Formats: sequence, C-alpha cells, structure tokens
Amino acid sequence: MAGAPNRLKTVSAAWLGHLPALGRLFIHYNEIDTIQDGAFNNLTQLKTLDLSVNRLKTVRYDLVRHLVHLEVLYLEKNPYHCDCQMAWVREKSAILDGDPPLCTSPPSVSGTSVLVYDIPACPTTTTETGISFIFLTFLNIQQISYKVDINKFSHPVVQQRSFIIFVNHWNTLEHLI
Repeated sequence: MAGAPNRLKTVSAAWLGHLPALGRLFIHYNEIDTIQDGAFNNLTQLKTLDLSVNRLKTVRYDLVRHLVHLEVLYLEKNPYHCDCQMAWVREKSAILDGDPPLCTSPPSVSGTSVLVYDIPACPTTTTETGISFIFLTFLNIQQISYKVDINKFSHPVVQQRSFIIFVNHWNTLEHLI
C-alpha cells in the first residue's frame, strides 16, 4: 500500500486494523506527527514500513514490536527527539534502510545519528507511593491485571513494596509469581 503525499497527520488503528495481510506500507512524504497506540498491531504480515519524511518526534518500540516479519524499515528525515523512547532503533539497525535517522533535539545532539548516539533505556516508572508499573504485552491474548507481592522477586533493582503488572499472556504471569 503506497501513500501518496497527501498530508496525513495521524496514523490510527482504525485506519489499518482490517489489513492483516498487508505486506508493504509506504506512508512517507506526509505530515504525520502522531502514530496512535496499536496502529500497526494487526499488520502481522508487514515486511516493509516507510515512515520517512514526516514530522515524527519519536517512534516508540511499542508501535513496531508486533511486526515480527518486518524486514525493511525507513525512518529518515523526521525531527526526532532522541530520548529513551528511541533507544530501540540501535538494536534494530539491521532492518533500517535509507539514510540513518538523525536527532534534532535535544540541541546538544542535533544532527547526530540515532544509531551512534548512546541513548539510555527508559527507567521504570515509579509513583510517589512506591508502586512501579511494568507493562508486558503479547499478541492475541486478552489483557488481565494482577497484583504481585514484591517478596517473590529477587532482582536487586526492585525495592518497592508491590507491583501492578499488566500481562497479556497467562503463562508469563505464572512465571512471574
């Protein structure tokens, strides 16, 4: 599916949700600044995705991690803010095609390739009450939530009293408990 330059601003799940057999999606040369959560989740056969030459400040890993057959990804010529949301791009550099995506902000790294800038991973979100939220998602399973006692975790980073874990796969939850 090729998107002619038509000034698209938002990519939504409603727009792409009924196209699971889609193999290539070219939505470059638009004005896309927002890709809604889950927009690409149903594109299970997608092999090529071109998001280049838009207005994207970030492309979160949540948006592309479901694309298990993705072979080619174009991200160049967007005004990326290089923070922890973009750290995944270095790990997936083997599927990137075209020019490397460049940071435009923060100003200290403007013009630096996302592939060479050492972007730190995002920290776990902790609220003032000491509860951390971990989000684990897997395809095609209904979402459940479960409160887990912190004493069952042995990881040294874990110092809060409890976690609320959102898991989309029951077997994974059983391994965590």
